[in-house]
Amino acid sequence: MSGKKSPRTPGGVLVPVGGAKHGLRRRAAHVLAGLLVLLAAGMASAPLEDRLQAGSARPATSAGLQGLDQGAGQGIVLAVLGGFRTLAADILWLRTMQAWEQEDLLKTLALIQFTATVDPEPRFFWINGARI
Repeated sequence: MSGKKSPRTPGGVLVPVGGAKHGLRRRAAHVLAGLLVLLAAGMASAPLEDRLQAGSARPATSAGLQGLDQGAGQGIVLAVLGGFRTLAADILWLRTMQAWEQEDLLKTLALIQFTATVDPEPRFFWINGARI
């Protein structure tokens, strides 16, 4: 028996040698790529966020609210946010609720209008904005 090969089991090896390490590396590469995309999106949106915060630091007037709507028109929002419009609108709505709890009327109204501009499709923002 020393010269004979051992019989093979049917089906062979289910997991190739080194396959688990290769799959782990592939997953790590996908996670890293996702994190890099999120980092790049955050860095790209930072100037827009700074500009919006600088605009909200001045006293809000009716002209300031109109300027906010014009500055964040659908074309600009769609170009900057792309597929993240719904997520951005949800985050803005949370900030709206914080401003409403702090009883800051001007900030609440501006955020309601901005949220509806970012994602005008959901009725939730319109109905609850009117309720507020």
